[in-house]
Amino acid sequence: MRIPFLIFALWVIGYIQPCIAASPASETTVSSKQIQLLEHERLGAVWVVDSGTLRYRVLAADSLTSTSLESADRLFVHMLADSVAEAEPLLQEVGGTGSLSAVPADIDSLPVKKKKALFFSILESIARFHNQIIMDRRQRLFSLQDSASDRLFLQAMAEHYALDRTDGALGTRADSLRELLRRVDVIPSSLVLAQGAIESGWGTSRFARQGNNLYGQRVWRSDLRGMTAAGAQSSRFRLAIYDNIGASVRSYMRNLNTHPSYEELRSLRAQARAQEGPISGYALADGLRSYSTRGEEYIADVQRMIRTNVLEEFDGQ
Repeated sequence: MRIPFLIFALWVIGYIQPCIAASPASETTVSSKQIQLLEHERLGAVWVVDSGTLRYRVLAADSLTSTSLESADRLFVHMLADSVAEAEPLLQEVGGTGSLSAVPADIDSLPVKKKKALFFSILESIARFHNQIIMDRRQRLFSLQDSASDRLFLQAMAEHYALDRTDGALGTRADSLRELLRRVDVIPSSLVLAQGAIESGWGTSRFARQGNNLYGQRVWRSDLRGMTAAGAQSSRFRLAIYDNIGASVRSYMRNLNTHPSYEELRSLRAQARAQEGPISGYALADGLRSYSTRGEEYIADVQRMIRTNVLEEFDGQ
């Protein structure tokens, strides 16, 4: 099944995820509990993922009227909650399948230990979800055949992960695939959680509250949504605004997987893969020298956050 050009074009610029389908997906009946969750008035959107065909999409909650969905091995729900009192029951209700759309506004009122636990639980499910999508893509790259759908998939991955024929690493299909495999790989949850906490002040920074920006991601183009930092002397860039914190995590992961500044991080990860070792957030933090002007001090802060909060227990989940 071919992908309509409009859908493909929208995916390339990041509005929707790719829908690469090899064959019509069978339908899987959704449990009654899941249907109740989908109809919950506080739900925002649902991601449906199929690891076999890599088809996934964003659906408005109010559009889900059927008791069956296309074949999917995961169901991920974004929920709206304005306060900790609303957030905690929702997270307990959906277990490992859901996450909040925004950090609760009153999270800073919690005792430190409880604030950390809530913040990490919100981010961990998002990190796990997006890492599973990345691993689905990676597995398909390992099993490519010379088919029209696989060629389209390879082209889509090359564009999404910022590879083009002017890149010095490219030249042949084998070169492209080799470089893609360095980029299409997980960002350990421990790193996602540690940097999210540091960059957003546990979700309490102005950019986190007003723009769901947990990682200090910048936009340079005037046609993209952004906020200017207080007291900024230059308007060369602004801090990105996201619809939800899931989009912020996804953008952050793509940044680490594509930007030239994080080539060292990708090299450390590739070395771990070659040695069949674990992908450690603590170890990959050594590749973040360009993330902050503080350089080595910033790396030490990230590693301290991981070590102190025992965040590596989330890696590999």
